[in-house]
Amino acid sequence: MKRPFLIVAALLLSFAVFAGEAYSFYFISDTHLGDQASYNTEKTQANPFKTKKNTARADKFMGTFDAMLKDMAEKKGTGVRFLIEGGDLIEGACTSEKVHEEQLRKYLYKVRNAVGVPVFPVNGNHDDWGLGGPEAFRRVTFPFIREQIGHELASDKAAHYVVRQADDVYIFADYHTNGSDSSGFILKELKALKVGEVRYVFVILHPNILPFAGEARAAIRNELAKHNGFVLCGHSHANQVYVYGKDGRTVTQVTAGTCFAAPNQLREKRDQEAFFKWFIGHYCKRKGTAEEVRREYIPFTKDFVTFDGAAYARFDLSDDGVVVSFQASDLTQPPKKIRLR
Repeated sequence: MKRPFLIVAALLLSFAVFAGEAYSFYFISDTHLGDQASYNTEKTQANPFKTKKNTARADKFMGTFDAMLKDMAEKKGTGVRFLIEGGDLIEGACTSEKVHEEQLRKYLYKVRNAVGVPVFPVNGNHDDWGLGGPEAFRRVTFPFIREQIGHELASDKAAHYVVRQADDVYIFADYHTNGSDSSGFILKELKALKVGEVRYVFVILHPNILPFAGEARAAIRNELAKHNGFVLCGHSHANQVYVYGKDGRTVTQVTAGTCFAAPNQLREKRDQEAFFKWFIGHYCKRKGTAEEVRREYIPFTKDFVTFDGAAYARFDLSDDGVVVSFQASDLTQPPKKIRLR
């Protein structure tokens, strides 16, 4: 089963010599999959990495998950080149390193084989979380990524890598592996790009960049703005588009929450004031942090929309721009489309 995907990955890399291509990709994040038997035991209850309330969805919502994968496969046509997985594919906190490895392998290959395109994952806080989690993640995910991209990762210590598609660059960063220095990797790759020589630049990692305070996130934001670039992330379990703009440059962050705790209709919200009030109250416990967010983000928020519910996203790219469509994971309504550029 592996060789055809190695060929596909090699073809993906060869596309880099052509300009102005139109193509699409899928984006999912935070599915938190996990078979109940992998964590719901007396041993796991004593696991120091165990959450207060386990959020794994697989057993209860596997029918929804399978229907979503089928929908993606049926709609991909010839235009969808790959699928980006934004982290927390599995719930983690498994009963053992062996079970953690089994869960990662099961669901990585399930997604790839069901949709029929290469899958590019990033590390979420649940993917390598728990007893033996880091070892299992490295043993399963590192070779899986190499199969997809057709070459070695950018680091032998963390799941960092770069994919080039047509004139576009995708920078994948592993923020959760101990000592990974994901910010340093992202900045190095961004600074190596010459403005105007690439069409679209994407940074993919699990946690949000915007509108968080801090020097590292600000440095990535400012460097990415030189390319009017994009951030794809998860972690917040939200389907959201956030556009930051300053000095004629923009950074567009898109998050996806493909979780199945309560699949429902996608409800649009555009209340920036309410969002920032919640965000500052939730994430900015220090006065200085709150002031930095108010100063650096609120005046420069150009667009903001959140869709409640669970969804996967489809990106359509061409020389005319980038469009994202959020499709409810339970397939109960038409996609919500937004033109990003």
